[in-house]
Amino acid sequence: DKAQQNEIIASQRAETAEDKLSIKKSEYANRIFTYSLIVALLILLLIIYFFSKSRKLNQIISSQKNEVVNKNILLSEAIKDIDDSLKYSLRIQSALLPSEGLMKQTFKNHFVYYKPKDVVSGDFYWTHQKDNSIYFCVADCTGH
Repeated sequence: DKAQQNEIIASQRAETAEDKLSIKKSEYANRIFTYSLIVALLILLLIIYFFSKSRKLNQIISSQKNEVVNKNILLSEAIKDIDDSLKYSLRIQSALLPSEGLMKQTFKNHFVYYKPKDVVSGDFYWTHQKDNSIYFCVADCTGH
C-alpha cells in the first residue's frame, strides 16, 4: 500500500516536473518568437526608412539631372547663336577685304599672309588706288 502510494507520488512528481519543463519550453519558445518578431519589425522599419531616404535622394538627383539637361539645351543654343554670329562676321569681313584680283591689279609683286587664329580676325588690310596714288592700310582692331 505504502509502496503504491510512493509510486503514485513519484509518478505525480514526474508528471509535475514534465509539466513544468513543458511550460518552460513554451515560455522559451514564446520569448524567442517575441524577440524574433521585434527584430523583424526593426529590420522592416530600417528598410522603410532607407527606402524613403533613397526615394528622396532619387528625386533630388532627378531634379538636378533635369536642371543640367535644361542648362545644356540653353548652352547649346547660345553656342549655336555665337557660331552663327561668327560665320556672319566672317562673311562681312571677307566682303570688306580686298580681293586677290584687286591686289594683283594694284601690286604686281605681292603676297598676303592672312591667317586668322579663329573664325574671324581682328586684323585687316585695305587698299585703294586713286589717280597716281595707292593707299594701303594694315591694322589690328583688337588692341594687341
